[in-house]
Amino acid sequence: MDDITPRFIFEHDFPKLIQARLDIAKRINAVIHFDVQGPRGGKWTVDCTKASEWISSGVRGIPRMTVSVADDDFVKIHTKALNPQVAGLTGRVRFKPLSLSLMTELGRLLF
Repeated sequence: MDDITPRFIFEHDFPKLIQARLDIAKRINAVIHFDVQGPRGGKWTVDCTKASEWISSGVRGIPRMTVSVADDDFVKIHTKALNPQVAGLTGRVRFKPLSLSLMTELGRLLF
């Protein structure tokens, strides 16, 4: 798991997932900021209002939601070593503002 980093997930895995699930991205139709904290973290934007090039490094645009998570937990969620629902319920992933419908759609899109 050490070779999988948040940067790798955002740059390589998420674009493929979004491409495969364009119908979900179109339903989301929002900008989401990710604040991944820790030594392998960073900030990324997922922009589901665009037809392509959904992922960018840094924060761009006005987000409908910001997701905050530790780098290790983010990788664990992506690799299915940590259930995203459990992570959310235990505060390991935080959403601001909290929107259950957007959280659900985001989970279907990226995880």
